[in-house]
Amino acid sequence: MTAAGQNSIDRGTGRRAPLEGPLGRAARLAWTVISFSLFAIGGLLFGLVVAPCLFLLVRDDQRRKHVARGMISWLFGAFIRFMALVGLTWQVDGLPTGGRPRHCVVVANHPTLIDAVFLLWLFPGADCVVKAAHWRNPVTMFAVRAAGYLPNNDDETLLHEAVRRVRSGGCLVLFPQGTRAREGEEPVFRRGAAVIAARAEADLLPVRIRCRPHILRKGETWFRNTRHRPHFHLQVLDALQPATWTEGDRGERGGTRELTNRLSTLLLKAVHSSPSKAA
Repeated sequence: MTAAGQNSIDRGTGRRAPLEGPLGRAARLAWTVISFSLFAIGGLLFGLVVAPCLFLLVRDDQRRKHVARGMISWLFGAFIRFMALVGLTWQVDGLPTGGRPRHCVVVANHPTLIDAVFLLWLFPGADCVVKAAHWRNPVTMFAVRAAGYLPNNDDETLLHEAVRRVRSGGCLVLFPQGTRAREGEEPVFRRGAAVIAARAEADLLPVRIRCRPHILRKGETWFRNTRHRPHFHLQVLDALQPATWTEGDRGERGGTRELTNRLSTLLLKAVHSSPSKAA
């Protein structure tokens, strides 16, 4: 896969908030409630209507997953665009051109609740590692099952299946820190993403996510409001080749450990060292 810095496009920035002050905050709060309510309703409708139709009409398992992932990507894009009308702004830099990415592992830091929504929209058709709880959540369970996403309930099974899917040409989205960190916590990256990419002989594509002011962090209510309109900035960085880290005396264990440390520096320290906008 070509490095993002050599072959990239800018998806642009959403419009600034039309209202500031108390009236603007009230408008954003109302819009956030409406947006997440629509998200929940959409998830239920997908599960009750779309997913059963897919299982009935699309017999081929891979074809069904492909269709479901495409629909999820489109719906997530619609959700972000709807939110951006009032609730937030967004900017994406360095997104690769040339169609859907293949044979790569997309890794990102995980500051907010909607990071996966952004990534699955921006990388249509991508596979994804999801929390096992999503397979039991009535809003998300039918969508993740129809799309065939990978639950994280068993590390060995997850590792084996993820390597198989990426090696066969898939694009896998995952968060090396596993879950969102609470305010004041220092996220810790695990080696899983680097190991999957190394064994599948695939590129690692880092995506740095910033959100200022901070919203939707772990432990925060989804309807928490801020003085200024939140701005999401997603930056796709140059791809990393695990083979250059695991060759020689370092081997897989040492090489993937160093590669994971490099990802942590790129995706965490750079974010935490940047100035934040007042909430």
